[in-house]
Amino acid sequence: MRRRFDPMPDVDPIRSKFVDGTLSQFLPGDDEALAGQDGLKWKNVDLDDKGAVAERGSYLYVPYISEKQSVLVLNASGHSEAYVNGELHGGDVYNRGDVHLPVLMNEGTNQLFFQAGRGTFKVRLYEPPSPVFLLEADTTVPDLVAGETVDTWGAVIVMNATREQVEGFTLTIDAPGIVNKATQVPSIPLLSIRKVGFRIQGTAPSEPGLISCTLKLHEKTGCPSHRIPLTLEAIHSDQPRKITFVSDIDGSVQYFALRSATPLSHDDPAPAIVLSCHGAGVQAIGQSRAYSTKSWFHLVAPTNRRPYGYDWEDFDRMDAMEVLDIARKSLKHDPSRIYLTGHSMGEHGAWHLGVTYRGNGSVEILPDSAFESSRYPDRTVVLYGNAVTNKAWSSLLSNSPIQVLQGQVQIGKRSLKGEDLAAFFIQPRKDSDITSVIAVSGSGPTGMRSAYSVSFFRSFVRYPDCLVTRMSPEEAGRTENVAAGFFGLDWSVKNGEFSFSDETETATP
Repeated sequence: MRRRFDPMPDVDPIRSKFVDGTLSQFLPGDDEALAGQDGLKWKNVDLDDKGAVAERGSYLYVPYISEKQSVLVLNASGHSEAYVNGELHGGDVYNRGDVHLPVLMNEGTNQLFFQAGRGTFKVRLYEPPSPVFLLEADTTVPDLVAGETVDTWGAVIVMNATREQVEGFTLTIDAPGIVNKATQVPSIPLLSIRKVGFRIQGTAPSEPGLISCTLKLHEKTGCPSHRIPLTLEAIHSDQPRKITFVSDIDGSVQYFALRSATPLSHDDPAPAIVLSCHGAGVQAIGQSRAYSTKSWFHLVAPTNRRPYGYDWEDFDRMDAMEVLDIARKSLKHDPSRIYLTGHSMGEHGAWHLGVTYRGNGSVEILPDSAFESSRYPDRTVVLYGNAVTNKAWSSLLSNSPIQVLQGQVQIGKRSLKGEDLAAFFIQPRKDSDITSVIAVSGSGPTGMRSAYSVSFFRSFVRYPDCLVTRMSPEEAGRTENVAAGFFGLDWSVKNGEFSFSDETETATP
């Protein structure tokens, strides 16, 4: 194992090799510096018996020798992203250890690079227990109220460790008092994971306690594919509990925590609702347990879509408002007394929610071939690809003043050449007065790979109406701006303000 120990520079030479397609051929050497980065050197290190590296560094390189081509499961942590044989994979940014991804290993030596995240690197590769299987990590399940009827949802990660898309699978749950009813699993692309929901219906046990369950995955033919143990819990109604629901934002199964009010008498006024935003690294159920039961308010704690999430912005704001809407519809309360509070990161969330609230949204991911404008009216669309590679381009962006083709980006009358251009721009949907199309595009494979590293769904990200970039030919790993600008009020380039790197002054083509 070889690891680089100097601090990360302003540029990232490993990512530049990913962008230009040479990373899969790159082989680090001990005490070897990268071209143009004399202060960055590699050093041999060892993994301990748990697959961990104690020393800190910027990158970890792990060569893996395979006797044949096969699919393995990569369980790594402490990294922000991984490159397997030159292909980019997500990381375990917060070092939780619950990220498991299927990866294709080629016969011979395979190149694995890990960029540092939080904590120490830890790497494990293992054989999948079944071609399509369930992960025990990161399940989402509700708490049941003892003796009450149950009609809710849970969620589990299903991994497709095959090289074909799988369809027609079902999930069932075996548990005391729970109906053994099959839930359809959506299609899962090759070599990928998907967190899917399953129904939980029946009657909870009359006494509080843990409930041992078995979650089963079945093939389209009905044959068993995999099973895992699952634990539910029945509790008293006055205890803090997790309540699951299917989100209107993206159709996923989410949960929030509730600590119900316990009025002292029937004459007490209807209780208030307090929406409480948790701090960084805190689960919603933990936030609810930090309060004692009150007679005058229900404590409702949304999840922020993970313990860290998006800092209570963007999707997190939507999640909080969706949970508040559910609480208002399901809890007896005084509508004139709804309060907002938070702790640590949640303090920022409380201020942010209080001053920038906007309505809930909806997110759905689908292939370009499945998009039909009539099926998704008045929906903002994020389109990945260009006019040649994405079939939805013609219906959404055919009239755009910016066109991205193979080998060029056309901005008004200006034509930028090369297959290494990454282009990002926004245009209104021509069939809607209220929504837009956001293009994340590239003029070729190199340009698209460069676009992958641009972050949109995170806090404090701001971009102009149009931005075109490419990797610097002079300094490895550095991105340079080629064009940037704002459209006119008529969404044209002609009446807007644009600047190009080959010009010394702002131009309005």
